[in-house]
Amino acid sequence: MSEPQLIRDDFEKGWEDFPLGTRVEVRTANGIWRKGTVVETINENDRGISVECDEPWHNDLDFYGGRGATVMVFMNTRRGILSNIRKIDEPCREIVIPRREPIKLEGALAELLKIVEIAVQHSDGRLRLAFNEEDETEQFLASAQRFLKLDGKRIGRDLELYGFMGDNVIGWQQALVMFFEEIIFPLRTKVPQSYLEAGEALCLLGESIYPEGILQPWCDLLF
Repeated sequence: MSEPQLIRDDFEKGWEDFPLGTRVEVRTANGIWRKGTVVETINENDRGISVECDEPWHNDLDFYGGRGATVMVFMNTRRGILSNIRKIDEPCREIVIPRREPIKLEGALAELLKIVEIAVQHSDGRLRLAFNEEDETEQFLASAQRFLKLDGKRIGRDLELYGFMGDNVIGWQQALVMFFEEIIFPLRTKVPQSYLEAGEALCLLGESIYPEGILQPWCDLLF
């Protein structure tokens, strides 16, 4: 496919034409078009556009009571998306997406959460622990877990990702350094009291992570 053709197709953009609540027709099995309402986009499920059809049409009762239909977005073209879903001339409906409760954290990851909470407590309101939000707004984003915001903008990665890296990929010795560089260090000049309090807690966490010969260099790195 030529480059101009790729530009015309505009990969993974067609879903933006179908916000929550949009009344649509969606192509289902055997090429049958069915009326319904957009109830999920990739902001909610990282998968595609989910439509709750007006009438049941399949036996998967867990998928919107047999009414669900999905238009895949990942690696699809705008043209491909629009060939499977189309707006109809009916008023939008209000759709409320319930926010999940964050799961309980354990081990070193639970300690990172405590450190972030300490930073928030000493920030004079400039820091906030966010969950299921976009990076620079409070709009719902299901793919985002817990992360820190400074003056309304993301700092660092999701806490759950540091936990995954520490438990499964690079080990906690490196994960703590990553956490320090990406979350704690940026606080040093902007909210210095948060930096000092959180840094002290992070230094103490290092006692359970680093061998004795590395503890002093670790604390020297923080202060």
